[in-house]
Amino acid sequence: MHPGLDPTGKIDERTLVMGVDIEPGSSPNSVREAKYSVAIIDGKERVVTKLEGVPTPRLVRLIWDYRPRVLALDNVFELGGDERGFRKVMEMLPDNLQVVQVTYVDGEFLDIREIARRTGIEVRGKTDPLETAVIAARLALRNVGTGVKVVENRTKIIISKSRKYGPGGMSQNRFKRRIRGLLLQATRDIKSKLDAHGFDYDVFIRRSKSGLEGAMFVVYSPREALYGIVKKVRTHDLSVDVRPVYTTRVKFSGNRRKSDRPLVVGVDPGLEVGISVLDLQGAPVLLTTKRAIDREEILSIISQYGVPILVATDVNPVPDAVKKIAAQVGARIFVPEKSMSVEEKQELVSSLCSRFGLKVDDPHVRDSLACALRAYNEMEHKLRQVEGYLNRLELDVDHDRVLMCVAMGNPTMECVEREIESMLSPSEKEEVRAKTESKSQRPGEQRPPEQVSEMRKEVEQLRKRLREVLREKEEVEYRLEEERIMRNKELMNDRRIYRLAGELTIRNKIVTELKEELNQRAAEIQRLKEVVDMLVSGRGKIVRCEGKVQFCEGSLRILGDPVSYKVAVFVGEDYAIVDEGTLKDAEVLAKEREIEEGRKIDLVKLILDYRRERNESKT
Repeated sequence: MHPGLDPTGKIDERTLVMGVDIEPGSSPNSVREAKYSVAIIDGKERVVTKLEGVPTPRLVRLIWDYRPRVLALDNVFELGGDERGFRKVMEMLPDNLQVVQVTYVDGEFLDIREIARRTGIEVRGKTDPLETAVIAARLALRNVGTGVKVVENRTKIIISKSRKYGPGGMSQNRFKRRIRGLLLQATRDIKSKLDAHGFDYDVFIRRSKSGLEGAMFVVYSPREALYGIVKKVRTHDLSVDVRPVYTTRVKFSGNRRKSDRPLVVGVDPGLEVGISVLDLQGAPVLLTTKRAIDREEILSIISQYGVPILVATDVNPVPDAVKKIAAQVGARIFVPEKSMSVEEKQELVSSLCSRFGLKVDDPHVRDSLACALRAYNEMEHKLRQVEGYLNRLELDVDHDRVLMCVAMGNPTMECVEREIESMLSPSEKEEVRAKTESKSQRPGEQRPPEQVSEMRKEVEQLRKRLREVLREKEEVEYRLEEERIMRNKELMNDRRIYRLAGELTIRNKIVTELKEELNQRAAEIQRLKEVVDMLVSGRGKIVRCEGKVQFCEGSLRILGDPVSYKVAVFVGEDYAIVDEGTLKDAEVLAKEREIEEGRKIDLVKLILDYRRERNESKT
């Protein structure tokens, strides 16, 4: 049964159903235009019109002219050729048109003639396309077949400018400001209307440095719900487009299968949405980035891999989009105490990449994966404890369901007992009892009531004992946890003492160094006092670039020969201070040098005189 018509059978005779079948030799994928046979019937199964050789454009016009409530086909891909072509045709048809494939019944594809016979419709031999179209319409009117989901239960409202900015001067800048003002006003008006009517929606804003450039609302309601509230607008400057969201894949109603695998999901929301999915072993299941997708699409992608039990974010406070995603699936939210740094994210992602041989370059995937890993690491130890406990129990319980229960924040013992209780549910008790009797009893043999009563008492006693054991184990685990916390506190105290001792050693070293520096400064001050006293009393003299003692260009010289700074009492930038003893020594040294020079001169004179006298005696 499909949702196109009233299942109670109260159908208005004015209700129209259109049946369509492709004609032989036609194909939507062919270069030649496909031709269809079309039949339209009313609520009393009376034929309104029958047409043959109808091309696709005329078929679309007929649907708009007659406005049928249901479009019945024996194969939906006859319209468009493939998913993409079918979706393209459907985008041109009325939003409220229900498409039904009459040959898909209860998850099984059947021949249309067989279905017709089952339904009481007379079929003689092989049917031509026009007869098939009539049969399809009659079957759809009787609620036979499966509805095809084409339009999602959400609507997009796109606000944009109607024309591009061109080159220009001051007037062009005024035009841009005016357009941005119109975009902002339209966005505010639509948001106000949606809020006033209590619609659930997400909004994506496109901004530039100069202001608002456009906006898109994703409203989680069908297009019909917005009639009279938000209207399409098309002016010279502004465009507001309201359109239903079409499915990316053709889906049959009620034919959706989901995996029950528990998942940890990291989401980096925004215009570019990063999605990372881990299983409860910490292995990556999905790493992807999608552009401009809403949360329904995000959940649709995730649900293909399992059930999210923990939704993580890398920032604090939690983004609204993450809150809504978690609330929609009833998952817990993991939020770090403070927003994760880039270094922390890179470290977490690098660790996983090296473990699984992956490469993550996309920053949105990196952010979503990092928060998923952080969330998983926080509960990994607890999950491994639970797995070990389940393995020791040697009960055939569903480990994933227990782990999911624990990951949702419930106590381990409570989750185990819930799973055991589900195993002991009446339906499963009967199944277990039937299996036991089939194995242990011969046909026709039946246990006496007394034995059954004793066995039931024994089962109840075993249940009671199991509850006691589980309760005792929980108490022991609680005490162990308390002991671990106390030991951690002692360890933390020891670490704190060690850290404080280290800090004390460092500070004592700093104090010693400061004392040494203070002593050096005191000695320097004392020496400067002595220098000042020496200058005042005349026992010292400032020397520059003249005299027997000179200080020029950073060099201290006595009689032109460089000497060490130690000879001076103090050395400044362009002067030096020497004591009177040094000056007297310079005077003595200068006199000795004069005498020595005089001796050298006399000796030369004697030699010259001797040579002259000897030459004269020879002549």
